[in-house]
Amino acid sequence: MLLCGEDPTFREGTHLVYQVQKSILHGTADIFNAMQQYLPVKKNIPVIIEKVPVIIDKEKILRCLHIAPPDKKAGLVFSLIREAIPVARPKIIFKKTDAGYSEKKNFYIGSKNYEGIPFDEGNPAPDFSVPFLVTAGNEITKWAESFHDIFHRLCADEICNEVLNHCIKYFCDLIRKEYGTPFCLLFPGSSPSWPVEEQKKIYDLFGEQCRKIGIIINENYMIEPLKSVAGIAFPAEHANTFCEQCAYVDCEKRILNH
Repeated sequence: MLLCGEDPTFREGTHLVYQVQKSILHGTADIFNAMQQYLPVKKNIPVIIEKVPVIIDKEKILRCLHIAPPDKKAGLVFSLIREAIPVARPKIIFKKTDAGYSEKKNFYIGSKNYEGIPFDEGNPAPDFSVPFLVTAGNEITKWAESFHDIFHRLCADEICNEVLNHCIKYFCDLIRKEYGTPFCLLFPGSSPSWPVEEQKKIYDLFGEQCRKIGIIINENYMIEPLKSVAGIAFPAEHANTFCEQCAYVDCEKRILNH
């Protein structure tokens, strides 16, 4: 079964770390049931989930690579997947924060003002949000970079993408269960009005805690490891506002949260 516990070696004041340990995977429900003793998550308290279960959809990987059994390359892909699973250490950091408009009509999340986040004037802005960073982890990134053959690197890159996507889905399922509503995820750089430079503000909400789990942001406002994302989750009643302005119709995040 999946066990979840608080690791005291990572406790610093109100900073909580949830360590999820794998043995036999029965599904994400086991994780959520085990975490009930720690939830609900309070506002402004960062939460780190350091060992997210690794689930890789091998058929999806083959589709992305345009490979169909009995192509012998499928066997190589499956071998790489088996190799990647024990290496991967995806991680999540998030916290619930206040959100809304200040007296100066600036939209704020936590202690930061944000420009370019679109809200329909007919709908009130949310009174809370969940900023987050999700990473596939340095471990699997280094594993992927160890390959020199082009095909191997292409396969490894798709495997890393799948690890990251599952980690995002895991995060969505967790906060949906915790707060009783689906969420819309908004990512800096996903629309012209909200540039990628805004990732820095999300990162700054966590600061040193991000660095402790291997996430940094460079001078070009890009997050490292490469297979990492920063974003803000809003309650679903605001989802249409964001998604209708996004040109990426087949976005998995759109499908996940509706």
